[in-house]
Amino acid sequence: MIGTLQATEVLKEIMGIGETLAGRLLVWDALATRFRTVKLPRDPDCALCGPQATIRDLSAHAASEAEGGAGQAVASDTLGILLVSGTHDRAHYAFVLASGAAALGRRVVLFATNAGCHALFSDWSGLVDAARDERVRAAGVAGLAELREASQELDVRMIACEAGLRPRVGRGAAVAGVEVAGVATFLEAVGAGQMLAL
Repeated sequence: MIGTLQATEVLKEIMGIGETLAGRLLVWDALATRFRTVKLPRDPDCALCGPQATIRDLSAHAASEAEGGAGQAVASDTLGILLVSGTHDRAHYAFVLASGAAALGRRVVLFATNAGCHALFSDWSGLVDAARDERVRAAGVAGLAELREASQELDVRMIACEAGLRPRVGRGAAVAGVEVAGVATFLEAVGAGQMLAL
């Protein structure tokens, strides 16, 4: 919920629409299920927006951080997708995200574990509601096979969890290029990048 609010604020700022939270802090009290806003005064000593601002060009600041300057963690454009679910809708959307992000130039690592490993098998009929793929394709949307192929062509790194393969689904015939490795390999590959789970 909070992530959706944050994303909405970013869109309002970028598009210049609606009333933004500029100068205010939105506070959510989860126990009372209520929101409140707190007005924040501008920091007169702020190097970016204060009257004596010293930062005029953010590109130099971004370059410094990319080199690991100022003790900050280096940001990464890597997207890690953790596929735990063995349902067709989750597997399909994992590949929608993977191919979409890769098409935009992002490095993508898809890690499937437990029943999610079915999505990396040549025969993915073990996915729950695998017949959904026909309905998806009939609606004019790329099916799982097409999305997997696109992901491969876009160099999405696909990893089947070794521990997830053994007890849940056994070792099926994986599609070409799928690695079998552990979660540490996945976490190392994603590094400081973004990660989402389906």
